[in-house]
Amino acid sequence: MKSGRYNAGMHRLVALLVLLTTVSLMAPRPAHACSCAMPPTPAVGFTQADAIFSGTVSQLNLGSALGRLLEPVRQWLGLAPAPSAYNQFAVVAVSQSWKGVRHSPVQVQTDGGAMCGFPFVSGQRYLIYAHASGGGLSATICSRTAELGLAGTDLAYLRTLPALVVTQSPPGAGWVWTALGAGAAGLMLLAGVALALRRRARRAARSHEV
Repeated sequence: MKSGRYNAGMHRLVALLVLLTTVSLMAPRPAHACSCAMPPTPAVGFTQADAIFSGTVSQLNLGSALGRLLEPVRQWLGLAPAPSAYNQFAVVAVSQSWKGVRHSPVQVQTDGGAMCGFPFVSGQRYLIYAHASGGGLSATICSRTAELGLAGTDLAYLRTLPALVVTQSPPGAGWVWTALGAGAAGLMLLAGVALALRRRARRAARSHEV
């Protein structure tokens, strides 16, 4: 009898999990308006940015698909939101750097669901003013980041400064570790969800016994 109640509880929890993940796929993420101050001058922008470089966007990647899928489940379990679940990442082949970047390619994060996110386009060349964020780099429309062809004023100033030596990484270098790290984070998240569901099921079974 106890086993039957436990299994029934688990079936209900699994059904709820499937429902929540289905809703997460169907519901769009709400966008938020972006309010930016007047862009700084190139000199001030250079001081404020953590990294300044030019290059071509070779690839665009969405943030953690697993994080987006499990976001409603995390909320239901009372867990903190998954970091960068909705962000977009631009992989940039760096052609020249003036600050903060000494290797290529480099990954730049931009919020794909909010209006402040910079609309990078694959294959386009950009001058990027990036800021440190979560151990990586991020760029928004509130910075002086722009298509390279529209950044003449910035380039004129930057070319008065010494450029950094940029080391080109072999194709695919670093991405193995990135993939392994993302996979490990996903497995840890799934393990946490499974453990929480099991604990809830046990509490439900005990309450039925009483």
